[in-house]
Amino acid sequence: MGALDDFRLRPMNAKDIGYIAKSWKETLYQAGMHPSLDCPWRHKSKSVFYARVNAPIDALLANSITDVVLDPIDRSYIVGWCCYSADAVHYVYVREALRRLGIGAALLERAGIAKRSDVTHWATSVEARHILDKYSCVYRPELAYSKRAQNEVTASQNSGSSVNPRANDPAIRSE
Repeated sequence: MGALDDFRLRPMNAKDIGYIAKSWKETLYQAGMHPSLDCPWRHKSKSVFYARVNAPIDALLANSITDVVLDPIDRSYIVGWCCYSADAVHYVYVREALRRLGIGAALLERAGIAKRSDVTHWATSVEARHILDKYSCVYRPELAYSKRAQNEVTASQNSGSSVNPRANDPAIRSE
């Protein structure tokens, strides 16, 4: 029995973007505050940090695949999510109270992390480090923060592209 068997899995939809973007930015900001890291935003205000990460994260959400795990009873309650593309896993998030149940690892395996080892955002939690070490991940922020990634935001906004390229993927159980 897999870690996701009791939960619902579906592609991100437009209603999810606010929560996903906020949880990504907030946990990334908190990770940067960890005393063991020398992050460029460690001594910056949240507004300075958000100004730096808003466009890249928005581009990744617009141009990547984001799978969402929902509570089995309350299908509007997001338990966790994973944003990834062909060249990297960008971020995985599971609500703190539900960590260590294998949800994050299952999302990463679904994203094909065993086939790729690049990650664009690094986390400091023990759970995240264990998973990332297990797969020998390589931190490659340039995949998210390059000029190309910045340009993808403008291109996706101008084209009106789909929120999630796999929105109609029959391999994902829908509600």
